Amino acid sequence: MKYLIDTTQKLIHRSSFVRDACEYHTTTLESRESTHDEAYVEKLIKHQDYSKCTQCYSSFFKG
Repeated sequence: MKYLIDTTQKLIHRSSFVRDACEYHTTTLESRESTHDEAYVEKLIKHQDYSKCTQCYSSFFKG
């Protein structure tokens, strides 16, 4: 799975579920990262106070 990381708001998005409600499109290019590395994502969440985007993750679990 590919993840999109907003380093300004400290949010982790799931690329397949990003939509307008996530407001990822308002993030500057300099404040974006992408990764497929789940361990890196978990490290950001546990040690650097990142959060999962509620819009992306709720879309995933509704489906």
